[in-house]
Amino acid sequence: MDGYFGLCPVCRKTDGFMNVHSSHPFICKEHKKYWLVGSNFFSCWKEQTEAEQRKIWREARIDDFEDISGHAFYPPFPDGVTVVHASPYVPGSGNIRPCVNRIISATRRGLR
Repeated sequence: MDGYFGLCPVCRKTDGFMNVHSSHPFICKEHKKYWLVGSNFFSCWKEQTEAEQRKIWREARIDDFEDISGHAFYPPFPDGVTVVHASPYVPGSGNIRPCVNRIISATRRGLR
């Protein structure tokens, strides 16, 4: 289903996700936005070292992106389909910063 993990509220698209430790921020490169959908949904994070994750983050220039966690667009789904979006991240809680060093350490402290 398109948009299951949210879409950019500007263009209603996504460029996929990255791994930050076990958390998964989805991104929109065009509008420089990212939103956290939760952690440990995708096991591929286990195949990346912290150094690899930091490199990917740096190369994508995510430090310049706006964190829109909790404000991504979720399209309506067909009748009979129920989608519940529960994220352990509370926007404005200070757990996430647009810097991979802080995101990784926040994740290790336990994203809430």
